[in-house]
Amino acid sequence: MMPRRSVSPSKGPVIRRILVRCSRTSKLQDTGLTIDEGKFATTTFRNARVSCEHCGQVHYWTAKEVVLAR
Repeated sequence: MMPRRSVSPSKGPVIRRILVRCSRTSKLQDTGLTIDEGKFATTTFRNARVSCEHCGQVHYWTAKEVVLAR
């Protein structure tokens, strides 16, 4: 029998990385930004863009296009 590692519940905010999908390759691109998951729904992003490492172009994005990752 393997010993179990206990996992204590998180006591602080849940911080997520903001990813967007490349429109050419459909691969996820890290924006370099993180956000408190609880505040994401009320956050407004202005002039949000990222230089894509997959296709070499600049992608502009909105909150509707975001994928939140660990």
